[in-house]
Amino acid sequence: MNPAYTGAFKSVEGGFLVGGNGGNRNLDALLDNFRFYGCILTPAEIQLLAVDPDNNHAPVIEATAEQLKVKTGDWAVLPVAAWDDGVPSAEAFTTGWSVTGGEAEQVHFEDAAEAGTSVRFTRSGAYTLKFVASDGVFTADTSIDVLAVAKGTVLLLL
Repeated sequence: MNPAYTGAFKSVEGGFLVGGNGGNRNLDALLDNFRFYGCILTPAEIQLLAVDPDNNHAPVIEATAEQLKVKTGDWAVLPVAAWDDGVPSAEAFTTGWSVTGGEAEQVHFEDAAEAGTSVRFTRSGAYTLKFVASDGVFTADTSIDVLAVAKGTVLLLL
């Protein structure tokens, strides 16, 4: 969840429509708070907001792969996305990659502070990359195992 705007409305003059299609379904209530999100919320996220709307929660990390196989020298995009609820503040949200297995000096991130960054390996081997997201209070992490294989030309002599 990544709130783009949270604001309270003091009063509303005239009519307005929230959801619906303009039929005879009127909302018989007062609305004092709206939240606009830059993405579609999952049912679990909506439930969490309904039950616990203002408390801080750990960042959410989504990794679409736990293992990758890449060729040395080529750039590969790391399949990770991360977001936070904006509490305690959106500015406190930080992310970063590190090498926890393999020769760290052989791993080059395009931007180690970005979730879906690209990475390049200069030597073949097995590596483990760790991604961490923090909101200043809570931290979440995930790891991806990478097998970097040498690329080159094979000569077959008969």
